[in-house]
Amino acid sequence: MEGPAGDYDISRGVNDAALYSQMNSDNGTSYASQEFPDFGNSRLQSADDFIVPTGGWDIERVEVLSPGNGDPTSTFIVEIFADNAGIPGVLLHSQIGLPFTEINQLFSIPLTSPIQLAEGHYWISVMIDQSFSPYGQWYWQPHAGSQINNEFANQDPDQLLGGTWPVTWGSGSSTIGGRVSYDFCFALYGPPPIPISNWAIYFGIFLIGLFVIFRFRRRLA
Repeated sequence: MEGPAGDYDISRGVNDAALYSQMNSDNGTSYASQEFPDFGNSRLQSADDFIVPTGGWDIERVEVLSPGNGDPTSTFIVEIFADNAGIPGVLLHSQIGLPFTEINQLFSIPLTSPIQLAEGHYWISVMIDQSFSPYGQWYWQPHAGSQINNEFANQDPDQLLGGTWPVTWGSGSSTIGGRVSYDFCFALYGPPPIPISNWAIYFGIFLIGLFVIFRFRRRLA
């Protein structure tokens, strides 16, 4: 985990926290992640993985970096998958029609409802739902630095690229060569997890409150 989004966080003042962030753009070649309504909703889909620690997360907002080409009237699709031996597996959550805010190539995407994830290994796919004509393609910016977890994955179910990407999920190095690492820039936001020690304190206060109420009622009896 890389830490808070820092200068890329455009939501200061919003009551959420960076649950996970890898937002160090390599400023190099970026890769498509898009559903094309004008091509029968065919997809060029990209995904990257992350690990949820003990206690779980409630994800309320997603941020990604992109060099642009986002039509302001377009929306996003966010999907969460289980891990399947290093590539996306079973689809667990899907939200469509998500609006976005874009500032300096950072796209902030609030979810319709929180996505609750227990401890475990997951994959996230972020796609813009946007026609190729007249807006072209939207690209997801890679993250610079050492490899984090597994390589990102890509798929092209309807072979829009003529076989460059696999029909079903394949790891980044098997579809795109010549990179030092294969990660995308993204951050996940939601309520900060409460440490277990704090839960113990709150439970203790609750028990004390019950005891005081019980004693007070006995005195009135």
